[in-house]
Amino acid sequence: MSGTSAYINGNSPNGQVVIRDSSLGALIRLADPWGPSTAGRPYCSANCAYSANRFFEYNNTGAGSGN
Repeated sequence: MSGTSAYINGNSPNGQVVIRDSSLGALIRLADPWGPSTAGRPYCSANCAYSANRFFEYNNTGAGSGN
């Protein structure tokens, strides 16, 4: 499949996720809520060795919510 996306296999893939409209319990760590990827790439949101991870939160509630 060519021309369907800008993804190039093995060239620093960078997925994205949005957790929204959810009630998040205290089991979610506010300081570092995301673990490393399955490829071992650590979570980073600024000043990263690779491009920053695109993990976002919107309109969540509860003790584990970063909103």
